[in-house]
Amino acid sequence: MIGLLAATANGRRRAAHLAGIWEDARFYRGRPREALRRAWGECDSIVLFLATGAAVRLLAPLLDNKRRDPGVVCVDDAGRFAVALVSGHQGGANALAERVTNALGTTPVVTTASDS
Repeated sequence: MIGLLAATANGRRRAAHLAGIWEDARFYRGRPREALRRAWGECDSIVLFLATGAAVRLLAPLLDNKRRDPGVVCVDDAGRFAVALVSGHQGGANALAERVTNALGTTPVVTTASDS
């Protein structure tokens, strides 16, 4: 399951769009911190429609191990970039960034040495 979370109207619109076209996605509504905690325990991957700084602050207390953490992609509010932020290679965030790009027309940002 892919969790989708957003904090702004633009993000919520994009998250709802992905939830509508991806059968394996669920839009977690509500405050980002609480929504992320719910998604973290239920999802294999997560797409955050948040600034990367906000995403890092919310993710930090949840991070445990790159082999177990869900892959996380962060999409900026303008919908320009899909950043593979956490668990890029092993957690699938790099592939998820490409999938977001295919659906939304973003530019994928992958920094994993083996995949970039």
